[in-house]
Amino acid sequence: MAELGTMFKEARLKLGLTIIEMAERTKIRTEFLVAIEEEEFHQLPGEAYVRPFIRTYARALGLDEAQIALELDVQLAPSKEELAQEKEEQERMRIANRNRIMLHATGWVIAIIGVGLILYWLLT
Repeated sequence: MAELGTMFKEARLKLGLTIIEMAERTKIRTEFLVAIEEEEFHQLPGEAYVRPFIRTYARALGLDEAQIALELDVQLAPSKEELAQEKEEQERMRIANRNRIMLHATGWVIAIIGVGLILYWLLT
């Protein structure tokens, strides 16, 4: 399975088209087309633009949009390591939040006891 960026670039060159010509055809800015060909999807204006831009570019090049979409899904799917890291990070955040809540609660209890003691001493 060829990389998506390579497939796009080869198809464009086979048609004898420049990035500028493709930008005019697709109405996608040249820097975004370059980013797609270099598989630098983070350079696109947002995650929501990745699939539509790639489908539009594929259509303009005469590539099979459905096949491209499947390959994109495979390419963008998180690895097992990434999923494990994300789960680990979520657990760390959960523990940090619990500790923060316990610290705040402890502070309030100490403050209330302190105020109570001060009032007891003042009133006795």
